[in-house]
Amino acid sequence: MKERIRKKRIAFISIVVMLITFSLGGLLLGQEVTKETLSIELKELKLDQGKLIDSLAIIESRMKRINFLLDSLEVVSFGGEYEDLKIEPNSPVRDKAGYPATTLYTTKAGDKGIIIDIYENNYVKVRINGIEGYVHYLNFIDFKSIQEQIQKKKRISEKIKEDERKVREERLDLIKNRIAIIEKKPVWVKSDAANLRSSPSTSGEVIQVIERGDKLYEIAREGEWVNLLIRDYDKIDLFSFDIDSEKDNYIEGWMHSSIVSEELIRPYSITEQIRRNTEKRRRDFVTQNESSLTEQNKSDILNGSIRIGMTKEMVIASWGEPDDVNRTVTQFTVREQLIYGTISNRTYLYIVDGILTSFQD
Repeated sequence: MKERIRKKRIAFISIVVMLITFSLGGLLLGQEVTKETLSIELKELKLDQGKLIDSLAIIESRMKRINFLLDSLEVVSFGGEYEDLKIEPNSPVRDKAGYPATTLYTTKAGDKGIIIDIYENNYVKVRINGIEGYVHYLNFIDFKSIQEQIQKKKRISEKIKEDERKVREERLDLIKNRIAIIEKKPVWVKSDAANLRSSPSTSGEVIQVIERGDKLYEIAREGEWVNLLIRDYDKIDLFSFDIDSEKDNYIEGWMHSSIVSEELIRPYSITEQIRRNTEKRRRDFVTQNESSLTEQNKSDILNGSIRIGMTKEMVIASWGEPDDVNRTVTQFTVREQLIYGTISNRTYLYIVDGILTSFQD
């Protein structure tokens, strides 16, 4: 194979020399040599030079690949008939390729066996007298030949890893380019929560609820409705992105144009979100229990206050769930201690039979 490659290189170089000679010969034999003819000839030679450079690059790439394949073919194929392994007597055959390991067998002079495989950590897997185990390559009498095989295997392994890395990088670049094409027109949700629907109508099925500040990608419009894509984060990654059917990597739906913006909308901060959730909890409780609450109760809950005589439910609506609860149950009553705050700044509320009777701060 190497000889065939060498002959191909010689043939290619010969063709190049012939092309250049023919080109120069045509110039020298021409009837008239002018600045214009020289410029044209120079331009053509530069074009030929570019083609030759590209061709040489392709040839060099192929040669490297062939040399790599030749190198990999020269790695010893293991297995076959039992033979003298030429291992130093009293060498340990271990159950693992490394330490700690247990000695399964100690070699004797003239032991016959099979080399099953070699490992990059300098161990050789063997089978001796029906026992499979691992022997360090330095225990072989002809350890240099084993070392050469280990080094070749390392080179092949490194080459494979490098090729895999390049493939991953090329795939990632391709995915990034595809994503850039799909996501060329981003929009942001500006309402607290927006329904992504299956069709451009309020009667369309809700596919997903999108939060304020989430980014989607516009692909079409129909009246006051926008056809949108949102990333399916289970698929938008290097390994699971479907290149052949890009839209399968997204969730598609419709949203009313009034709740999306082409300007960046930032999501609420954690502090702001907590504040809004707290206010919503209080409003929802007051709305749901409006008929049973006094005006004072409503005002206290909406303002985040507590008052003796409140029910436990009112207290939790106003202050939220306690950080801790201590409960005492007797024959006639249930007492609870609701604890709010940290150790250094705690407030204790005392609930008796579901009613706030006292507190300590």
